Amino acid sequence: EGQAPAILVESPAPFERVASPLRIRGNANVFEATFGAELADGAGKVLVEEVVTATSGTGERGTFDAELLFEPATPGRLVVTVFTHSAKDGSRQDVVEIPLEFAP
Repeated sequence: EGQAPAILVESPAPFERVASPLRIRGNANVFEATFGAELADGAGKVLVEEVVTATSGTGERGTFDAELLFEPATPGRLVVTVFTHSAKDGSRQDVVEIPLEFAP
């Protein structure tokens, strides 16, 4: 537990070929069991952003399974980013980025 990131994305794997909807699964130990998930294209344009809820949080690791529905674009690179927000200033913390390939 001491070595695991606050948000551990188990699927999809880096550089995996994906389509819409994108299913993300894993486990997390985050405040109030919620965190953000964002999908952007290779140019950095955000295609979708969602709030994800794990089965438990704040000191206890819980699982999550969420779908990010996005408008299909041309084939190419995507990046899914998961993160928490700082209670102090709203900045992103515990950021994990996973590069993917969009294949319609």
